Formats: sequence, C-alpha cells, structure tokens
Amino acid sequence: MRISFACLILLATIVSGCTKEKGINAVVPINDTIYVSEEFSSKPIAGAKVILKKCTQWDFFVGCTGVFSPFKTITTDYLGRAIFVRPNAIDELVVEHTKYWTKGFRSSISYSISLTPKCLIRAHLKKINSYSSTDALNIDVNGDCDAVVCWWRSNNWFPRTPTDTIVNVYGRAKYDNKISWYVNIANQDTLSSIININATDTADINIDY
Repeated sequence: MRISFACLILLATIVSGCTKEKGINAVVPINDTIYVSEEFSSKPIAGAKVILKKCTQWDFFVGCTGVFSPFKTITTDYLGRAIFVRPNAIDELVVEHTKYWTKGFRSSISYSISLTPKCLIRAHLKKINSYSSTDALNIDVNGDCDAVVCWWRSNNWFPRTPTDTIVNVYGRAKYDNKISWYVNIANQDTLSSIININATDTADINIDY
C-alpha cells in the first residue's frame, strides 16, 4: 500500500498539533504548603505528622456524620513545612507530634499551625486512706477556660488505687495547669497545685489521697 508524501505531512501535522494541544491543556499539579511551628517561640517543628482526611460517612440530611479516614500523611521538614499536591477536598486535618499537643481542623483548614508544647509534671502519689477494689483514682489537668473552650485532660490510673508511686502527668507548657484529683466521683476534685513551667522543665507535686 502506497502512502503519498502529502498524506505523511498531513499525518505528522495532526500528531504534532495534538501533542502541542495536550501540553497546553495539561493539568499542572498545584502544591500546597502547611507551616507548623511552636506556640510562643514560632520555632519550626520538624517531624510533625500532617494527616489529611476525608469524610467516609455521609447523611443526606446532616452531611458528614463525623467519620473520617486518612488518605495522606506528610511529615514536616526542618523548616516545619508539609508540602503536598492539593487534593480535591480536605474534610479534616490533624497535626501531631510526640512532644506537642495534637491539633485538628474541620470546618476551615489552616495553613499556618502552631502546636503547644507538652510539659512534664511528676505526681508523687501517697496512699493514706483505705479504698475498696472498685475505687479509682483520677488526676485532672485543667487549663485556661473561657465561655467557649476549656482545655482538659484526665488520667485514670491502674491499679485503680495505686500504692506509693510516681506517675507522669502532661500539661501545656507556659500555661497555668490546675492539677486536681478525685476518687470515683467527678466534680468533687481536691486541688493539688497550679503549675506553669516551660517545656524543658519538670515540676513535682505531691498527692496524698
């Protein structure tokens, strides 16, 4: 079968034109960058995990029911940057690091995130009363509260009422951490101490219960 020279030129032109058109209209990936830094000092945090999630359970009337599944995890570099190709949607974003308190976003995604450092509080427990085997000692760390938000952590220790020992409690560095405890009944706390220390420091408290 013979193919004329003119046909070859036409074919080459079509192929060339398609190639150029593809290059012009090709979708170029857009990179997003999230910056993670330390609260107060603004120091970049390297090694933080930025977890991108999508809602996996939708309701026709209420929308997302609060069930999310991670689809990408990026680790921040030495400049605190998490660089990734922009997805179609991010329903939840969570940032975590072993030395900092985890922070998450849903309704609006922040691209500049500051994490609060953890501070170590050593609680020296001394058992001075008798308790039954079903009693349980709880230690609360209550931070700064206002009309909307109250930062709070609770630690339930096992064995339920330990004998004399030392346990580690973590609070927020450079914040007032109100340390209190109760046995069994919440909201009947006994105030132990208010601790405000740096992330690199350690505070010691005594709890006689």
